[in-house]
Amino acid sequence: MQTPSVRLRLASGTTAHQLMAQGIPESSAYRILKQGWYCPGYNQRDYPQHDGPGGFAHLETPEHFVRAYVLRTLAQWDIAPRRDLVEDLTQEGLLACWTRRHAPHIQHFPRYYAAMLRGLVTQHCKRLLREQAQRVPLQDQTGGAA
Repeated sequence: MQTPSVRLRLASGTTAHQLMAQGIPESSAYRILKQGWYCPGYNQRDYPQHDGPGGFAHLETPEHFVRAYVLRTLAQWDIAPRRDLVEDLTQEGLLACWTRRHAPHIQHFPRYYAAMLRGLVTQHCKRLLREQAQRVPLQDQTGGAA
């Protein structure tokens, strides 16, 4: 089934004042007249916090779920789970899950969240290891000069 276009063609003879009377800003009204179409609701604000939990509700204890994946992935990378690191990654993971809670393409949220969290923490682990590798030569150079 084809989705209908969200572009609406202007009726001939439409004026900028008529568009502004519908709540369209003046600058947009003139642009709409020039192009001959507009998308209704393009400038409406979106308040996702009012959308409800969505797929996030599938998780009984979201913080425990995210923390477990953070700890598991850190262990796979042989990185010590410092308290501040685990707390930061848990917060990042919770935020990532929350922002994707209404994704229409996701069929099984816990499985999707698990894969996404593994990727998120893996990126962080790679960055940590890269930073540690860059620090080691600098420490060797300073240690030899003393």
